[in-house]
Amino acid sequence: MATRDVYERQFDESCGKSCGNASCLECGGQVITDAGERRCESCGLIIDGHGIDRGPEWRSFERKERKRVGAPRTPTRHDHGLATEIGRHVDANGTPIPGERRQQLSRLRTQHSRSRYQSSRERRLAHGLDEVRRLVGALDLPDSLRDQACRCFRSAQQADLLPGRSIEAVAAASVHAACRCAGLS
Repeated sequence: MATRDVYERQFDESCGKSCGNASCLECGGQVITDAGERRCESCGLIIDGHGIDRGPEWRSFERKERKRVGAPRTPTRHDHGLATEIGRHVDANGTPIPGERRQQLSRLRTQHSRSRYQSSRERRLAHGLDEVRRLVGALDLPDSLRDQACRCFRSAQQADLLPGRSIEAVAAASVHAACRCAGLS
């Protein structure tokens, strides 16, 4: 039966929307499929939408102007690099932000940085991972070793090895353990 449904639909090439025979339950208008969601063309009621965008992680308005919309997950950040950062001088389109709006964003940025950590455990994890990144940068070690040292620090915190020890000492031990695993002395 699924094959039959596919053949019964038409595709409107002028607007990139597929039109089916279904009608809206609210107003009786025609239901169309546009950008992965089914909606009524008359009243705009969304009948079936996709909550998760499984498309590429970049957006493209023109072929030459692809923009990334997010960095990949990384073990070197306490939130795996999924947090949002509030920009400083330009908006999403690249236009400069006016002065009064810039002040408001500065206050929002301050509040955002204060609310970044949910608990003291998360704050200690962030401090420890910062220390690991600092040590790896000072020793000029490769990124793969940095990631391994961060995973080691994270597992040390999960095993409750931090109480009674300084975060800096555990971070240094994590870098040392990662170096030993990689065969560096």
